[in-house]
Amino acid sequence: MLRYSQSPIFRFAAVCGCWLLVCHTLATAESLFNGKDLTGWQADVPAADDDPDLGPSFIVRDGMLVSLG
Repeated sequence: MLRYSQSPIFRFAAVCGCWLLVCHTLATAESLFNGKDLTGWQADVPAADDDPDLGPSFIVRDGMLVSLG
């Protein structure tokens, strides 16, 4: 006897439901990086603790987060 959870229709509905939940979550989630600036970011660079004149370690270039080393 075929159990309800083994039904192909049940599996299809479950997969569709999960996919819709993932798509909704991704569409409404706030991005960590806005592609414009480093607002809300703080780099943890140990060398900057000893040298406050050390330049930035990260910049935004062409919408990408770039490490300067």
